Amino acid sequence: DSLAKAMGYVMGTGAMFVYAPIFVNLLRQGNANGLALSTWIFNVFGLSLATLYPIIKGFPITTYIELIAAMAQSVVIMLLVAFYQGKVLEVSVYLGLLSCALLAFVRSGPKSTKVMNVMQLAASLIANYANFPQILLSYQTKQTAWSGVTAAMSMTGCFIRILTTFQLTKDPAVMSGYVLGFLTNSILLTQSFVYK
Repeated sequence: DSLAKAMGYVMGTGAMFVYAPIFVNLLRQGNANGLALSTWIFNVFGLSLATLYPIIKGFPITTYIELIAAMAQSVVIMLLVAFYQGKVLEVSVYLGLLSCALLAFVRSGPKSTKVMNVMQLAASLIANYANFPQILLSYQTKQTAWSGVTAAMSMTGCFIRILTTFQLTKDPAVMSGYVLGFLTNSILLTQSFVYK
């Protein structure tokens, strides 16, 4: 139990840097060529839902701290990509609507187990679907702006979370999301080698 909690804190620390290579590359290049804006929109939505689930369920922060870090970075990168693609207004409206919807959901009172399970399934599907526009864009253009370091860190994080979820919560809805994340990030990692 204490090893799993310690790994959770390690995950949180590592997650603070998971998207750093993409962020630095965006600033260095001054454009978002090769990055799919829809990936970041879906990523923010999926991570937002994924973060609500353990909070509402009362899980220890060590089981989801990396979601908070990844979500914060995703918001920044989404806004940067939108800026470089001239879509800041659209993305800002989306972010405002998402915030209002999530706040209304949280404030609406206790949630049934069925609602919570559907929310976690939706979070897993959306957060993992988020990688598909990027995977498709890289495949179509035969080049990638996705960082191999980010993909490798994400795969490692998903693997650790598979182990810690099994140890701490044994929640199959959470577990399935990390398994899907491991698989989609393995595709992104492969593309970072093949299309460089």
